[in-house]
Amino acid sequence: MSRFPPIDPADRTPEQVTMAERATTGGPFEMYQRSPELWTRLQPVRQLLAERFTLRQREIAVLAVAAHWRAGAAIASHSRIAQQAGLDDGVVDAILAGDDPVLPDDERLLLACTRSLLSAGRLSDALFVAAQARYGAQLLVDLTGLVGFYTGLSLVLNVGEDDAGPVSA
Repeated sequence: MSRFPPIDPADRTPEQVTMAERATTGGPFEMYQRSPELWTRLQPVRQLLAERFTLRQREIAVLAVAAHWRAGAAIASHSRIAQQAGLDDGVVDAILAGDDPVLPDDERLLLACTRSLLSAGRLSDALFVAAQARYGAQLLVDLTGLVGFYTGLSLVLNVGEDDAGPVSA
C-alpha cells in the first residue's frame, strides 16, 4: 500500500498530465508523479540500460538490486519479467534469497558483480579483471550505472510503501 494517495486527475499539473499520458500505472508511477521532471529526465537512462543488456541479464541484476533494498513492488514486477525472460522460478527465488543460482558463467559473473557493487560499493581486483575481460569496459560501466539506477528506483519505491517490511530508524 502506498503512503501517497493517487493524485486525482483533475488535480494534476500539466507536467503530471503529460507523464500520465506516457507512463504506465503502478510501480514507481505514483511516487514519480510527485516529481515528473525527475521521471522525464530518467527515461533516457532507463532506455539506454534497456538497450545495453539482454532482458535476461538486466533482470538478473534488477532482481539482485530489488532484493538488496527489499523493494517489494520491484521484486513483484521484476520477478514476472524475469520469468518472461526465461529465468525459472528456482533461479528467481535463489537470487531473491541471496543464494547462488545455477546460471551460465557470464550470468553468474554479472550477478557477482551486481552483489559486490551493492554490498561493498566496488569490485575486488579479481572480480574487476574477470568482468573487464568478459564484458569490456563499457558494459562494466553500464552495469554499474544499472545498479545505481535501480538502487534509486528501489529507494523511491521504498519511501512510498507503507508495508515494505521492518526498517530501523
